Amino acid sequence: MLYKTAILLFTRATFQEAQCKTLVANKSNQQLMAAMIQHTRTMARSTSLDVFETNKQQGRTFGERLANSMKALFQQGYQQLIVIGNDTPSLQKKHILQAHQLLQSQQVVVGPSIDGGIYLLGIQKAAFQFEAFAQLAWQTANLSTSLQTYIQQQQQQIVYLEQLQDIDDLQNLHEVLSILKNTNKTLYRIFYHCILMRSPLPTPSFLGYDLGYFSSNRSLRAPPSIQ
Repeated sequence: MLYKTAILLFTRATFQEAQCKTLVANKSNQQLMAAMIQHTRTMARSTSLDVFETNKQQGRTFGERLANSMKALFQQGYQQLIVIGNDTPSLQKKHILQAHQLLQSQQVVVGPSIDGGIYLLGIQKAAFQFEAFAQLAWQTANLSTSLQTYIQQQQQQIVYLEQLQDIDDLQNLHEVLSILKNTNKTLYRIFYHCILMRSPLPTPSFLGYDLGYFSSNRSLRAPPSIQ
């Protein structure tokens, strides 16, 4: 039996992400963020699972905003969620589908990042406790440890996917370039242009990526209603 599953792309609008995380100078930074968000959208949509994107987030902390978004989807009837961020260019369709398959028999699946964070979280509704979840060590190198403790307290186990590099700074961008050269040539060329040429891409649409909507609040489908 396949449980009803949704993918939650937890991201803000491109211009907001660019304001919060400066990787390169000027307009190139917005284009980099747009490319990473578009890549994640593409991977999510290619799975044929229901995909939601929350641009309107409610809560004082990152943990509260994420927990509210997840709670809203569980209330809509989904039994399991696969949560992904926008800053892991090495994320592929296979990682999401593997998480989906594992969730049929496991309550929690984690895609660990090299820096101690996570790039993917798969979780069944039964393993989601709002208050405790919101208070995990989000956006820190201790996230994996605190998540593991959270699951152990519920007498469950975590199943891990392969470790990937997420993007927090310019050094991470350089580190992921060699990976993208072999796995995603389109994204590699966008990164190469913005990082090494240090200038915005010549056109809003570059190599098939629509990067011309920096201030938009697009969603793949109607985002969950969070009151």
